[in-house]
Amino acid sequence: MSNGVEEVQRWPLHPQPQTGEALTSWLRRIGNLYGISNIVQLVSELHPDGAGSDLDRDIPDAAARMLAARSTVALDRLRQMSLSGWVPWLLDSTDPAECDFDTYVHQLSVLIPPHLARDDRSRRAPTEPGWLPWVTDTPNTRVCPVCIGAGNADTVISVKLIWQLSLVTSCPEHRCRLEPCHVVPGQIVFWDRSVCALGEDLRPTPVHSTVTALDRRTTAALAEGSVLLPRARVHAGLWFRMLRTLIDEICIPLGKAGTYARDLRLIWECAGDRPPRALTRPFEYLNRADQSRILAGAAAAITLIEEGTITAAGTHGALLSPYPADAVFAGTPFPRSAPAPTSHADTASSAWERLPALIDTVVAAARENIDTARSLHAFILLGAHTDQQIRKIDDTFNELGIDVGNPDR
Repeated sequence: MSNGVEEVQRWPLHPQPQTGEALTSWLRRIGNLYGISNIVQLVSELHPDGAGSDLDRDIPDAAARMLAARSTVALDRLRQMSLSGWVPWLLDSTDPAECDFDTYVHQLSVLIPPHLARDDRSRRAPTEPGWLPWVTDTPNTRVCPVCIGAGNADTVISVKLIWQLSLVTSCPEHRCRLEPCHVVPGQIVFWDRSVCALGEDLRPTPVHSTVTALDRRTTAALAEGSVLLPRARVHAGLWFRMLRTLIDEICIPLGKAGTYARDLRLIWECAGDRPPRALTRPFEYLNRADQSRILAGAAAAITLIEEGTITAAGTHGALLSPYPADAVFAGTPFPRSAPAPTSHADTASSAWERLPALIDTVVAAARENIDTARSLHAFILLGAHTDQQIRKIDDTFNELGIDVGNPDR
């Protein structure tokens, strides 16, 4: 027996969670199988600790263990179906008292140096307790119309946890906007009247490629624990905080941004939008439409930084910047062509031409120096083999005026 798990009777029907599915979505699908529409009733039957909890935020450990035993789903996977399973990567804690706004949002800097517009940044801090990063103040269900099937009877209707946060605005897989709706997991989807008239089919709305690129990185961070940036692969925790910092930076009013106002203006032009008015609320407390606009601005900023169009002057901005283009080594130049070798005939001819001048030089030196004269006389005698040849050499020296004295032969 291990923690009493073997004593718990498993549910006869216990469908497996979908990838990224929120805990409440999965529990509602299970409840439908047993005719239980209220998941509070379902959870209270598992363990009383879970009855009054916000299960998508945090599931008590005892309730999680009981749920794992009833469903055969691994305990670690169950925990990742609520925000508590993403601590401390996504947020420092699910308890707002342990999540400091200034630490999470302002400890890094990406686009703008950290000392700039400090007074303005404090304007967007929460004024009341309860703030959590990425947890929207007015939750409402959003789904990808393609993922959820949009009427396809073969699709399991479920809700992903990431869709309910203010982290993403699109489905990276299908490159379409997340749409507001009311979902009965496992049964039916009622689209919001603002996006689809009653009785009509919802057509997916495409989003800009920069937005899907941003959401793809964020989704990968949750799934893989890291994100590949231009200069390095970084931990998911760093990515989430860099993104939240960048969101705050692009909301700085142009009048407070100093020389970086030009970059902010270019970012919002790239996003096809206007800079937001001076905000006095945290990003998480804005409505979904405004959150989507600002995330589109963040996506445009990252694209411009990676392209080298603007420079990220913050402490961590270099992680998004491209490597500088290195000068290509031109290579070692070829040496100058050596002159063609002189033929043997040319060399001999040149030597013979120089010989008379050399003889005159040697004779002149021998006339001036008796040691030189004797050396020259001894050298020439090497070729003499008879007395007649020796006398002829002596006569020639006398004719040339070279005095060798009376050398000992």
